[in-house]
Parts: sequence; C-alpha cells; structure tokens
Amino acid sequence: MNTDTSRPDLETRNALRHGASALAHMREALEAAALAISRYEEQYREAADLGQNTKVLNWAINHVCTSVLGNVRIDLAADAQAELNAIAKRTEEA
Repeated sequence: MNTDTSRPDLETRNALRHGASALAHMREALEAAALAISRYEEQYREAADLGQNTKVLNWAINHVCTSVLGNVRIDLAADAQAELNAIAKRTEEA
C-alpha cells in the first residue's frame, strides 16, 4: 500500500474523479439525446402530412421527458457533489 498519500488526499482524489466521471456521463447521454433528436428532425422533415408531424413531435417530447433525464444520471452528479461538499466542509473545519 502506498503510504505517501494521506487518506484525505485519496478521498479528495476519488471525489474529484467521481465528479469528472459524472460530468462525462452526462455529456455522453446528452450527445446521444442530440443524435436521437436529429433523427426526429429528419422524420419531421420527411413526414407525409400534418398528422405525421404531430406524431414525430410527440415522440421527441416523450424521448426528452422520459429517456434523457434518466440516462443523464443526475443521481451520480448529486452523489459526487455531496461527497465533494463533505470534504470541503471537513477541510474548512480543520
């Protein structure tokens, strides 16, 4: 075991890594969502009639409301934020 690094330093590094990972995950989920919306845009442009335009818009709205927020995993970012905040408070108190 490496004794050159103190426990608080390791906790801080892990918390920072968790935050960075959460941000990367959110970015990837939003990029995937943007690709899905692009496909809906194409379907919207190619729609045969107003009824089909309406359906495509509904699909896009549903995708944003149900898939995007769940895939972004806000809980991971919130956990990382709480972890960093706890470390910051301990550091201030020391």
